Amino acid sequence: MTQAIVDTEIFARLKAGDVAACRMCVEEHSDELYRLAYRMVRDEQAAEDIVQDTFLNAFKGLERFDGRATLGTWLFRIAYNNALMRLRAQKPMASLDEDAEFVENAPAPVVVPWRETPQEIVEQREMSAQLNNAIATLPTTLRAVFQLRDIEERSTAETAEILGLSEAAVKVRLHRARLALRERLSEYLRETNEPYPATMTCEQLLPYLSDYIDNAVDEPLAEAARQHLATCTHCHVLLDTTEMTITLLQRDKTRTIPAADRAALFAEIQNAFAARAK
Repeated sequence: MTQAIVDTEIFARLKAGDVAACRMCVEEHSDELYRLAYRMVRDEQAAEDIVQDTFLNAFKGLERFDGRATLGTWLFRIAYNNALMRLRAQKPMASLDEDAEFVENAPAPVVVPWRETPQEIVEQREMSAQLNNAIATLPTTLRAVFQLRDIEERSTAETAEILGLSEAAVKVRLHRARLALRERLSEYLRETNEPYPATMTCEQLLPYLSDYIDNAVDEPLAEAARQHLATCTHCHVLLDTTEMTITLLQRDKTRTIPAADRAALFAEIQNAFAARAK
């Protein structure tokens, strides 16, 4: 059964006021919405509020769901907009130029091999905080793209639809986020491990490194990259540590709504849905 068929069935049941369908929808999507909200606002209670508001907004606006996107995409878009509104209420949002300035003013990346595997690194006592701190240093616009593409593993097209961006813009922001996170984690790992000699990254590979990792470059370019990586030690290390960064941060997908709050949150959403259905 395809996702589209499942969504159509659940949507029909939601419109009919089926509380069981409401519960199914909340259980299926609440944690992924919570992770996105938390990454953006960096506050657990605020993230829970955003999840609740997202489902309430969605259930009130069921007529606006046209089925062209999946339910998950539609809910992500609502959650993203709710998080943006909360951030705007706290302080004016930075302009989109923040992304360019974030990269242009950064020092050139330093390539430092990591001795441990992602599994060994993530088991270090302080690593969880370091992972969260690394993501927190990103501008909001880069955090959202990274969370959706690399943590929730949404496609480029779906991420673009959720965030209201072009696919090209999603790719650029994901590339910037990956390299910035890799650099931040390398700073920490240089402090905890004996450093290797630092070298500058290769400018020929850097612009399309993320596309190469995602197998999204044409074969002639991919072959040129493979030949270059076979002979360029520092670019090979850059590729390796960037892939390890993605693997490390994907492990944070285990973040879920705290157990102490889950039952109360689910009950509030379902009670509101049941009241609407009457």
